[in-house]
Amino acid sequence: AQAYIDKLIDMQMEISGYSISWMKKKGEIQRVKLEESEKALHDYKRKHDIVTVEDKITVLPERLADLSKNLTAAETKRKELLAVYNQVKNVSKSRLETVPMVADNAAIKSINRDILLAEQKISELSKKYGYKHPRMITAKNELKSLETKKSSEMEKVIQTIKNEYDLARANERDLKTLLDQTKYDAARLGEKSIQLGILQRKVDTNRYLYDALVK
Repeated sequence: AQAYIDKLIDMQMEISGYSISWMKKKGEIQRVKLEESEKALHDYKRKHDIVTVEDKITVLPERLADLSKNLTAAETKRKELLAVYNQVKNVSKSRLETVPMVADNAAIKSINRDILLAEQKISELSKKYGYKHPRMITAKNELKSLETKKSSEMEKVIQTIKNEYDLARANERDLKTLLDQTKYDAARLGEKSIQLGILQRKVDTNRYLYDALVK
């Protein structure tokens, strides 16, 4: 009976020894795999400059929404300015003041007030003096000077409208470029995130198997 018990113990110890030896070998292999997967993950993060991918992915949808909203506003503004610019380009000088943006210009409003006063002055002087009288000549020259000034100011307003239109068009183009680039970055970041997840899961699996073998 004792010999049988001793034999069983020897067999169990032999099996345990074999199991321990096998697990040590497998543990060493698994340790190497774990180190390799950790190195691959680290190299990937360094190569693609991935520090906080999750944070970037969280911010991107909000950034895309803001850019899309700003682009829509820029498109609307550009169309509005184009309509005004086409209007001032195609209308005759005598009808320029029918365009609200021209009529509402503060400088032109001020000149119009001065012209009205000059015309009133000429009307009053005409009751006392002839058209060749020095005071009449001076008053008419003042009126002519104001009309020239008004014409020059209108040209400035037209140029300002054109400049604003050009600026709005450039702003729209820049926003569209930025939106396209952000969409591209989001797609690339998504690909990086997927690959990062694959590498991270491989590390986690190898670490779990290694820890299990060590335990």
